[in-house]
Amino acid sequence: RTDVKAQHEITFQLAAPAAEAELSIRNASGQELKRLVARNLKPGANKVSWDGMIESGSPAPEGDYNVVL
Repeated sequence: RTDVKAQHEITFQLAAPAAEAELSIRNASGQELKRLVARNLKPGANKVSWDGMIESGSPAPEGDYNVVL
């Protein structure tokens, strides 16, 4: 469940280093609300922050979201 007033830390694993990875924040219907780009990633655990804002610049409504790497 997402409280849009907070900063959210998303942790993900990579098998190999990557110059860049895109993460898509999606609602329960699968609609992409925000795309995040992480750069200079190492193998293993990596983190990216999401401020709870969607692409339009508005806060995301409170709810459950999926992250697709």
